[in-house]
Amino acid sequence: MKIRNGFVSNSSSSSFVCDLCGRSESGWDMCIDDAGMIRCINDHIICENEMTEGYEFENISREDKIKRLIEEFESYKDRDGGTYYQLKSGEFTEEELEGIWEDYIDEIRAELMYEMPEKYCPICQMHEFVNSDLAGYLQKKTGYTRAVAFAKVKEANKRRKKLYDNEYIMYALQEAGLDMVNVVNEIRENFSTYKSFKEYIQ
Repeated sequence: MKIRNGFVSNSSSSSFVCDLCGRSESGWDMCIDDAGMIRCINDHIICENEMTEGYEFENISREDKIKRLIEEFESYKDRDGGTYYQLKSGEFTEEELEGIWEDYIDEIRAELMYEMPEKYCPICQMHEFVNSDLAGYLQKKTGYTRAVAFAKVKEANKRRKKLYDNEYIMYALQEAGLDMVNVVNEIRENFSTYKSFKEYIQ
Protein backbone atom coordinates (compact mmCIF):
# COMPACT_ATOMS: atom_id res chain seq x y z
CA MET A 1 0.00 0.00 0.00
CA LYS A 2 1.23 3.48 -0.82
CA ILE A 3 1.12 5.96 2.08
CA ARG A 4 1.08 9.64 1.26
CA ASN A 5 2.25 12.17 3.84
CA GLY A 6 1.21 15.81 4.05
CA PHE A 7 -1.78 17.22 2.15
CA VAL A 8 -4.12 14.52 0.94
CA SER A 9 -6.94 15.16 -1.51
CA ASN A 10 -9.67 12.90 -2.78
CA SER A 11 -9.22 14.47 -6.20
CA SER A 12 -7.63 12.44 -8.93
CA SER A 13 -6.26 13.25 -12.34
CA SER A 14 -7.88 11.61 -15.36
CA SER A 15 -7.06 11.68 -19.05
CA PHE A 16 -8.95 10.53 -22.12
CA VAL A 17 -7.70 10.10 -25.69
CA CYS A 18 -9.99 9.60 -28.69
CA ASP A 19 -9.11 6.39 -30.54
CA LEU A 20 -10.06 8.00 -33.87
CA CYS A 21 -8.85 11.59 -33.98
CA GLY A 22 -6.28 11.44 -31.18
CA ARG A 23 -7.75 14.42 -29.29
CA SER A 24 -6.84 14.26 -25.62
CA GLU A 25 -8.36 15.83 -22.54
CA SER A 26 -7.12 15.65 -18.98
CA GLY A 27 -7.85 17.27 -15.65
CA TRP A 28 -8.63 16.80 -12.00
CA ASP A 29 -11.83 14.91 -11.19
CA MET A 30 -12.66 14.79 -14.91
CA CYS A 31 -15.12 12.20 -16.12
CA ILE A 32 -15.46 11.05 -19.70
CA ASP A 33 -18.55 13.24 -20.14
CA ASP A 34 -16.52 16.33 -19.21
CA ALA A 35 -14.05 15.39 -21.94
CA GLY A 36 -16.84 15.21 -24.52
CA MET A 37 -16.06 11.56 -25.15
CA ILE A 38 -17.75 8.18 -24.80
CA ARG A 39 -16.49 4.68 -24.09
CA CYS A 40 -18.23 1.84 -25.90
CA ILE A 41 -18.74 -1.64 -24.52
CA ASN A 42 -15.57 -2.75 -26.35
CA ASP A 43 -13.55 -0.02 -24.60
CA HIS A 44 -13.16 2.29 -27.59
CA ILE A 45 -12.97 5.91 -26.47
CA ILE A 46 -14.44 8.26 -29.05
CA CYS A 47 -15.42 11.93 -29.27
CA GLU A 48 -19.19 12.39 -29.06
CA ASN A 49 -19.33 14.09 -32.46
CA GLU A 50 -17.76 11.02 -34.09
CA MET A 51 -20.42 8.53 -32.99
CA THR A 52 -22.59 6.96 -35.67
CA GLU A 53 -25.89 8.53 -36.71
CA GLY A 54 -28.74 8.07 -34.25
CA TYR A 55 -26.71 8.57 -31.10
CA GLU A 56 -27.74 12.18 -30.47
CA PHE A 57 -31.00 12.12 -28.55
CA GLU A 58 -31.31 15.92 -28.70
CA ASN A 59 -32.12 15.84 -32.40
CA ILE A 60 -35.00 13.40 -32.07
CA SER A 61 -38.43 14.85 -32.89
CA ARG A 62 -41.19 15.06 -30.28
CA GLU A 63 -43.09 12.30 -32.04
CA ASP A 64 -40.08 10.03 -32.10
CA LYS A 65 -39.33 10.76 -28.44
CA ILE A 66 -42.78 9.51 -27.45
CA LYS A 67 -42.43 6.53 -29.75
CA ARG A 68 -39.09 5.61 -28.23
CA LEU A 69 -40.49 5.91 -24.73
CA ILE A 70 -43.36 3.63 -25.67
CA GLU A 71 -40.92 1.08 -27.09
CA GLU A 72 -38.74 1.35 -24.01
CA PHE A 73 -41.53 0.78 -21.52
CA GLU A 74 -44.97 -0.42 -22.57
CA SER A 75 -47.68 0.39 -25.08
CA TYR A 76 -50.11 3.30 -25.10
CA LYS A 77 -53.88 3.14 -24.84
CA ASP A 78 -56.86 5.43 -25.44
CA ARG A 79 -59.02 6.60 -22.57
CA ASP A 80 -61.91 9.12 -22.48
CA GLY A 81 -61.21 10.25 -26.02
CA GLY A 82 -57.59 11.15 -25.30
CA THR A 83 -54.36 9.33 -25.87
CA TYR A 84 -52.62 8.07 -22.77
CA TYR A 85 -49.39 6.16 -22.53
CA GLN A 86 -48.99 3.24 -20.20
CA LEU A 87 -45.55 3.17 -18.58
CA LYS A 88 -44.49 0.87 -15.82
CA SER A 89 -45.18 3.51 -13.20
CA GLY A 90 -48.59 4.69 -14.43
CA GLU A 91 -50.52 6.56 -17.13
CA PHE A 92 -49.32 9.86 -18.56
CA THR A 93 -50.41 12.42 -21.13
CA GLU A 94 -48.06 13.51 -23.92
CA GLU A 95 -47.20 16.68 -21.98
CA GLU A 96 -46.27 14.69 -18.90
CA LEU A 97 -44.21 12.37 -21.04
CA GLU A 98 -42.02 15.24 -22.18
CA GLY A 99 -40.81 15.76 -18.63
CA ILE A 100 -40.32 12.05 -18.18
CA TRP A 101 -38.33 12.01 -21.44
CA GLU A 102 -35.82 14.55 -20.12
CA ASP A 103 -35.22 12.51 -16.97
CA TYR A 104 -35.04 9.33 -19.03
CA ILE A 105 -32.43 10.77 -21.38
CA ASP A 106 -30.30 12.07 -18.52
CA GLU A 107 -30.20 8.58 -17.05
CA ILE A 108 -29.56 6.88 -20.38
CA ARG A 109 -26.79 9.32 -21.32
CA ALA A 110 -25.06 8.75 -17.98
CA GLU A 111 -25.08 5.01 -18.62
CA LEU A 112 -24.07 5.27 -22.27
CA MET A 113 -21.03 7.44 -21.53
CA TYR A 114 -19.25 4.33 -20.30
CA GLU A 115 -21.09 1.51 -22.07
CA MET A 116 -22.22 2.77 -25.46
CA PRO A 117 -23.79 -0.07 -27.52
CA GLU A 118 -21.82 -1.33 -30.51
CA LYS A 119 -24.37 0.02 -32.97
CA TYR A 120 -23.34 3.61 -32.16
CA CYS A 121 -19.57 3.00 -32.25
CA PRO A 122 -17.95 3.60 -35.68
CA ILE A 123 -15.08 1.28 -34.79
CA CYS A 124 -17.35 -1.58 -33.69
CA GLN A 125 -19.39 -1.06 -36.87
CA MET A 126 -16.12 -1.13 -38.85
CA HIS A 127 -16.82 2.24 -40.41
CA GLU A 128 -13.45 3.32 -39.02
CA PHE A 129 -10.38 1.42 -37.85
CA VAL A 130 -7.74 2.09 -35.21
CA ASN A 131 -4.07 1.67 -36.09
CA SER A 132 -3.47 -1.05 -33.51
CA ASP A 133 -6.14 -3.26 -35.14
CA LEU A 134 -4.88 -2.58 -38.66
CA ALA A 135 -1.32 -3.35 -37.58
CA GLY A 136 -2.46 -6.64 -36.05
CA TYR A 137 -4.31 -7.61 -39.22
CA LEU A 138 -1.37 -6.76 -41.48
CA GLN A 139 0.99 -8.76 -39.30
CA LYS A 140 -1.26 -11.79 -39.69
CA LYS A 141 -1.72 -11.22 -43.42
CA THR A 142 1.85 -10.43 -44.43
CA GLY A 143 3.87 -12.30 -41.82
CA TYR A 144 6.20 -9.35 -41.38
CA THR A 145 7.16 -9.06 -37.72
CA ARG A 146 7.29 -5.82 -35.80
CA ALA A 147 10.93 -6.59 -35.01
CA VAL A 148 11.84 -6.47 -38.71
CA ALA A 149 9.93 -3.22 -39.16
CA PHE A 150 11.60 -1.73 -36.09
CA ALA A 151 15.04 -2.65 -37.40
CA LYS A 152 14.27 -0.56 -40.50
CA VAL A 153 13.20 2.38 -38.36
CA LYS A 154 16.36 2.15 -36.26
CA GLU A 155 18.51 2.33 -39.37
CA ALA A 156 17.33 5.92 -39.74
CA ASN A 157 17.38 6.75 -36.03
CA LYS A 158 19.46 4.51 -33.75
CA ARG A 159 18.10 6.23 -30.64
CA ARG A 160 14.57 5.06 -31.29
CA LYS A 161 13.19 2.74 -28.60
CA LYS A 162 9.65 2.16 -29.82
CA LEU A 163 7.86 1.24 -33.03
CA TYR A 164 4.53 3.00 -33.56
CA ASP A 165 1.57 1.25 -35.14
CA ASN A 166 1.40 3.68 -38.07
CA GLU A 167 5.08 3.00 -38.82
CA TYR A 168 4.49 -0.74 -38.91
CA ILE A 169 1.43 -0.26 -41.13
CA MET A 170 3.38 1.80 -43.65
CA TYR A 171 6.23 -0.74 -43.64
CA ALA A 172 3.94 -3.75 -44.14
CA LEU A 173 1.93 -2.07 -46.89
CA GLN A 174 5.05 -1.03 -48.77
CA GLU A 175 6.85 -4.35 -48.44
CA ALA A 176 3.80 -6.40 -49.42
CA GLY A 177 2.72 -4.02 -52.18
CA LEU A 178 -0.70 -3.52 -50.62
CA ASP A 179 -3.14 -0.63 -50.73
CA MET A 180 -4.84 0.44 -47.49
CA VAL A 181 -8.23 0.92 -49.17
CA ASN A 182 -8.16 -2.66 -50.43
CA VAL A 183 -7.04 -3.95 -47.05
CA VAL A 184 -9.93 -2.21 -45.28
CA ASN A 185 -12.44 -3.53 -47.84
CA GLU A 186 -11.01 -7.01 -47.39
CA ILE A 187 -11.55 -6.81 -43.62
CA ARG A 188 -15.15 -5.73 -44.06
CA GLU A 189 -15.79 -8.56 -46.53
CA ASN A 190 -14.19 -11.27 -44.39
CA PHE A 191 -15.55 -10.34 -40.97
CA SER A 192 -19.21 -9.78 -40.22
CA THR A 193 -18.60 -8.35 -36.73
CA TYR A 194 -15.88 -6.43 -34.95
CA LYS A 195 -15.74 -9.20 -32.35
CA SER A 196 -14.80 -11.82 -34.95
CA PHE A 197 -12.22 -9.45 -36.45
CA LYS A 198 -10.69 -8.76 -33.02
CA GLU A 199 -10.53 -12.47 -32.19
CA TYR A 200 -8.69 -13.10 -35.45
CA ILE A 201 -5.94 -10.55 -34.85
CA GLN A 202 -5.35 -11.41 -31.19
